[in-house]
Amino acid sequence: MSDSVITVENLGKKYLIGHQQSRRSMTLRENIVSATKSWFGFSKNSNFTEQAKTEEFWALKDVSFEVKQGEVLGIIGRNGAGKSTLLKILSRITKPTTGEVCIKGRVASLLEVGTGFHPELTGRENVFLNGAILGMSQQEIRQKFDEIVDFAEIDQFIDTPVKHYSSGMYVRLAFAVASHLDREILILDEVLSVGDLAFQKKCLAWLEKDNKERNVTSLVVSHSISAIKSMCERAIFIKKGEIVESGPASEVCNAYIRSMNEGMSSLVTKPRLYKSEEATIYDCWIEAGGKKATVVHLPEVIEIHGLVDIHQKCITSFEVVLKDKDHKPFALAQHGLNKSVPTSLDMGRYKFVMKLPSIDFAEGNYYFDVSIGEPNRRFYDLVEDALSLEVFNSPDPLTIWKYSQVNNQGCILVNCEIAIT
Repeated sequence: MSDSVITVENLGKKYLIGHQQSRRSMTLRENIVSATKSWFGFSKNSNFTEQAKTEEFWALKDVSFEVKQGEVLGIIGRNGAGKSTLLKILSRITKPTTGEVCIKGRVASLLEVGTGFHPELTGRENVFLNGAILGMSQQEIRQKFDEIVDFAEIDQFIDTPVKHYSSGMYVRLAFAVASHLDREILILDEVLSVGDLAFQKKCLAWLEKDNKERNVTSLVVSHSISAIKSMCERAIFIKKGEIVESGPASEVCNAYIRSMNEGMSSLVTKPRLYKSEEATIYDCWIEAGGKKATVVHLPEVIEIHGLVDIHQKCITSFEVVLKDKDHKPFALAQHGLNKSVPTSLDMGRYKFVMKLPSIDFAEGNYYFDVSIGEPNRRFYDLVEDALSLEVFNSPDPLTIWKYSQVNNQGCILVNCEIAIT
């Protein structure tokens, strides 16, 4: 007999996407006449008709895999690849269009922060509500209630309506309830990314302990490559609804990172806020480990490379503004931060390489504004969001920067080495 507790064979999920097309805009009078004719059964004027078109979209296509008892399987892929759709089918929230799923054992799913919580109810009441949704009896919830509250670390707010909870408190309580359910299979969809670092470590340690002691099978979707590598023995990489890689977690994660760096467009086509006669940024890209990259594993050295056209002899200075995932600037990198280092360039095309110092980035997405200008005066050219970067394997996300110098906009100032050829 097979020891697989989850078997997925030729799974497919199709959605119909509706598109509205209007031949031309209609006046109020035309809308009234068209609606009246439709009401009384007259044919509509085809010139005014909004034609609805549907398109088939396969969120999953011919997906097949098995998960053995006690295995921790990681599922990775870009947003929209079909990961969440797969977990919803496995959690019996939605039905597949094609294929079959066979699951042996009791399943606990935590797919979204606060799923099954009622905002007007207190944390205590939601523990009983959420536990019942997950299949726990009232007696079982009462027996484990104190453990759930201790694990969530929100005992002070347990009798407060959860509408006043932060997203981190939501996920703590939701995870605590799901973790104390007697189950054979646990399904997690990116929920730990909301909690703070200490709680994430606590949950990961608990998952590892629970897996060893109770032989629980787990499916984990996460954008944190380091978490997938540390937690999972095996992983699958989903791309456009299909499994493109399956095997040991480290190998699959490396394949995912390689795919992220493929097909990058280095040509800067962003609209320019400043145009001048002196200089134009022609191209720019990021390199790590001697190769172009949009994904890096720390502690790789990050370099900003670019090509600039100088239209007339001028004194130049290069700057890079670093922004977080919300596009909020938090650092300014430039050459000659503590002293004036003017660089005079004649007409022609030049390549510049700006090497960022050893920076403890937190894991996540970052954006870069690249500019060239007259030192401390005006821009010749500025490209907003010219570059993007995804960082993995941060040594300590709580200690992002070790620099004390800050400008009047609140950005940390970073002095960089630069080479111009």
